Amino acid sequence: MLPEAIDGLAGDADVAFLLTTNRPDLLEPALAARPGRVDLAVEIPLPDLAGRTELLRLYARDLPLSAAAIDHAARRTDGATASFAKELMRRTTLAAAERGGGPGDADLATALDDMMADREALTRALFGVGGREALRRERRLRAGFRAEGRFDELDEEDDPDGDDGA
Repeated sequence: MLPEAIDGLAGDADVAFLLTTNRPDLLEPALAARPGRVDLAVEIPLPDLAGRTELLRLYARDLPLSAAAIDHAARRTDGATASFAKELMRRTTLAAAERGGGPGDADLATALDDMMADREALTRALFGVGGREALRRERRLRAGFRAEGRFDELDEEDDPDGDDGA
């Protein structure tokens, strides 16, 4: 429908369409195939570790979460979008409310575990979290470090099998 709407505009029409997607492979081929329909395409890459950390800090600015817990969450969410970070903080607050207290590191860990669980595969896909490699690595890290409460010690060299998730 969009290509027909674009084609139906007068040449002097002052209209701009802003289209966003995290799945450009699913765009209708006719949208990009005809010259003049799309004048500019800009790719905004997924945030790296530093970007995810800043996003989590931004969305957690009013929550009493430790830097170690936020850093840990950033490392676990390779391939995540800003919307994932925002949803994670929303669920952290909900976990605290269900528990009957204020939000804390344990609520963040609970919310992150829930969002990264197998049953949340669709949610992760919608919020743009990385593929199977990221999920396999995350499972190894979660198994090894969450049980020990070693959030502040978790870093890239702590990958249990040393293969960086591959």
